Amino acid sequence: MGFVINAIYSMAYGLHNMQTLLCPGYAGLCDAMKPIDGRKLLDALMKANFTGVSGDVISFDENGDSPGRYEIMNFKKMGKDYFDYINVGSWDNGELKMDDDEVWSKKNSIIRSVCSDPCEKDEIKVIRKGEVSCCWTCTRCKENEFVFDEYTCKACELGSWPNEELTGRHIRIQFLNDIMSVALDTALHF
Repeated sequence: MGFVINAIYSMAYGLHNMQTLLCPGYAGLCDAMKPIDGRKLLDALMKANFTGVSGDVISFDENGDSPGRYEIMNFKKMGKDYFDYINVGSWDNGELKMDDDEVWSKKNSIIRSVCSDPCEKDEIKVIRKGEVSCCWTCTRCKENEFVFDEYTCKACELGSWPNEELTGRHIRIQFLNDIMSVALDTALHF
């Protein structure tokens, strides 16, 4: 809600700056402000500089943007089954402040930052809907499929099976020949 109050104050300071410039020594609107010229008001608004409701200095750059202010949060395990966001730093007007003890609570451990782990040799990448291409879910190909490329499983030809490397080189399965050999061998031994 503070940003709404700061926006109202910005407008008020802009009008005050405009009135002070165009109507020196005059209380209220003078004829020079009637009707209000939007370009003059914008120039006066861009010169607004005051302390906002949260104690931050409010000002505008040449593009009319207020300097960025961000709180840096970390999702941290707080208890056995309890996680919460904690403030670990801020970025304010080009200055970064970090609480290293909160960010690196286990200084001896290596923290991995990955969206997705690499897929196994029999898996393909399925990009999560609405995610960037570096985030995926690994999905296993079916038994009669091989990994065609990192995003596609391809079925083997009928009567074929993928080799152990799943590269697409097929091992021919000869069910009928094997069955016939066993049947013939069994018949001959009786």
